[in-house]
Amino acid sequence: MKLGEDKDPASRLALVLLRSLKGWDQEELARASRTAPSQISIYERGVRVVPRDVLERVAAAANFPADLLDSLLWLLRSFVVSARGRSRTGRALADGAAAEVIALVREVEDLVLGRF
Repeated sequence: MKLGEDKDPASRLALVLLRSLKGWDQEELARASRTAPSQISIYERGVRVVPRDVLERVAAAANFPADLLDSLLWLLRSFVVSARGRSRTGRALADGAAAEVIALVREVEDLVLGRF
């Protein structure tokens, strides 16, 4: 695969986002996620798709909730589609509102269940 032909840019964006949120360079992320530094570089450049198990290790290393990983990927995929001009504005807004409601429900669930 050539640079820029990444079949799943959302996984690459998630990797970069999680690394950036922790303020790590590629070597620090590699060490924290038990991944070879050269592989992190390959994934971030879009040469290869980030395998799910690597993304899960990165999320765990960054203390990102595993149950939100699919939501993050979905939102990033929606962003990519919108950025490429292939999304209807109304639907993008509705999808964004739905994501906010889901996040709010999860916060309430954590608060309620955390008391028991």
